[in-house]
Amino acid sequence: MEDLKNRIGILDGFRAIAILFVLLFHFYSRWPQYYPYKNNFDYFSLGKYGVQFFFTISGFVIYYSLTSTKSFLIFWKKRFIRLFPSMLVASIFTFGVFNFFDNAFILKDSHEIKNFLPSITFINPVTFNLLIHRLGFNISTSYLSGSYWSLWPEVQFYLFASIIYYTNKVHFIRNFSLISVALIIIYIFFKEMDLGLVNVYYLKKLLEILRVFLFYHFNLAAYLSYFAIGTLLCQVYTDKNLAIKETESPSRYIIIPLILLQFYLANDLTIGLINFLIIIMFVLFIFQPKYLFFAQYPIVKKIGVSSYFLYLIHEHIGVLIIHNWGGYLHPTFIAPLMIIISFIIMSIIYYTKIEKNISTRLTKLFINVNKKK
Repeated sequence: MEDLKNRIGILDGFRAIAILFVLLFHFYSRWPQYYPYKNNFDYFSLGKYGVQFFFTISGFVIYYSLTSTKSFLIFWKKRFIRLFPSMLVASIFTFGVFNFFDNAFILKDSHEIKNFLPSITFINPVTFNLLIHRLGFNISTSYLSGSYWSLWPEVQFYLFASIIYYTNKVHFIRNFSLISVALIIIYIFFKEMDLGLVNVYYLKKLLEILRVFLFYHFNLAAYLSYFAIGTLLCQVYTDKNLAIKETESPSRYIIIPLILLQFYLANDLTIGLINFLIIIMFVLFIFQPKYLFFAQYPIVKKIGVSSYFLYLIHEHIGVLIIHNWGGYLHPTFIAPLMIIISFIIMSIIYYTKIEKNISTRLTKLFINVNKKK
């Protein structure tokens, strides 16, 4: 996320739209076995693609942040300040709620203290468990809440983009685009490849290892098209603001193969249309922001600003509340709406009263002190 003083209002509106779609998906479509209304209101199954919208937004704002951050170290200090405190608070909150109120153990992962480890380190549990087993510890972990899964691709992207950027700032877009396209093509190759056709034993083993690595450990490639398109759209946005001519702005043309690869990976007309709508939203933001007036309402922007903590706390806790008490409300479909409103209010208060203060204090401690030196 960009620095608070440099926030772009419409992007906060986009975050609000993305998180609301995710909330509706989780509370009406994702966990019907735990809901008193079962799957009677399963109208939001496509809401899960709000996460892909978040990935595109992250691609935009991380490049925006990189261009205004002097060094790799400062960039990562900012990422730590932005991500870690809220994740720690959300993890403690989730763990506490489940150990007090989930006597039926409907979501066991939220009860396990060992699941703090992958949660607060943002590491995919599959990768974390492999590493911990290699060190001789015989434990298996998971996330405290299922929604945490998307933080692993996010952190991978931060590392991927920051290494490329601080290696060569001048040619970042060129290098980033070429490497991104290459990684996506490699991912498609392994996704489509039939290993049964490979007869050479050692080659087959090597390809199996690479496939496992790409699919389960360094799985950024599966989502890289979203981040990369967001990054290049940020360059288009910057070029427009600087009045750079189209012929001098290659990002407009580099983005085309990325969009084509994204549509190929979608392999579904509905998903393809969702991806197209995401891109259209950004094009409107860059060239015709007046049509996105709804994303600039104060309450919408407040939801967007507080969306990170809202995303972290909502899923498992919301499922538990609906399971335990949702049946007391009639009609039952209003229970998720009340929970969504409650979580939004809680997240706005948390952001205003706690997160901003933590961020200010940690920035003074870890970043401003270094500037003075």
